[in-house]
Amino acid sequence: MNRLLERWTLASERNPIKVVSITNAIICALGDFVCQKLQFSSSGGSFSVSLSTAEYDVLRTLRFASWGCILGPVLNKWYIYLNRHFPMPKAPSLKTAEASAKVKAAASSANYQRTEFAKALFKRVAADQLAFAPFGVAGFFVYMNLTEPGHPVSLSTVFREKYLETLKSNYYIWPAFQFVNFSVVPIQFRVPVGSMFGILWNVYLSYMHAR
Repeated sequence: MNRLLERWTLASERNPIKVVSITNAIICALGDFVCQKLQFSSSGGSFSVSLSTAEYDVLRTLRFASWGCILGPVLNKWYIYLNRHFPMPKAPSLKTAEASAKVKAAASSANYQRTEFAKALFKRVAADQLAFAPFGVAGFFVYMNLTEPGHPVSLSTVFREKYLETLKSNYYIWPAFQFVNFSVVPIQFRVPVGSMFGILWNVYLSYMHAR
């Protein structure tokens, strides 16, 4: 596993856009694959999941993969933008804080550093969820609608019936994850780590799209 991660890191350093596009495409396709293999149903307030007997739609998975391929570089550029405009000082460790407590000036500096770190982290997550998330969810529905074969449902119907519900679900899970992603994960890993976490999210998006 470590060797695979090392090879991925080396490849991403050489061709970041290509690697993040392929990685995100695979993960989005996996989310749709899982969704198609499962059947979701709700009755009387209870929710159940079972294996689906419906025919597997390869083209749908390919559309999800192409969406992931497009979104990957966009997310990569967005994270670089957040990193540049909301720089975060290194959060001091507890040991550092305890050691510096002996010196009043050093303790004050450590407290200031933690405050600045928290403020920058909050700004990043707020910008991501308030500026990017609404357009990201909208872009997903627009793209999937435009690439839908046959006679897809009108975009106005899609936005009226699915958009707000999906965006609301986004706010239940993604802000908490992004606090961790932005504070702990190195920038070159944020897109794939987010995508790995997002496999379940992509299952949900696939479900919402096909509903």
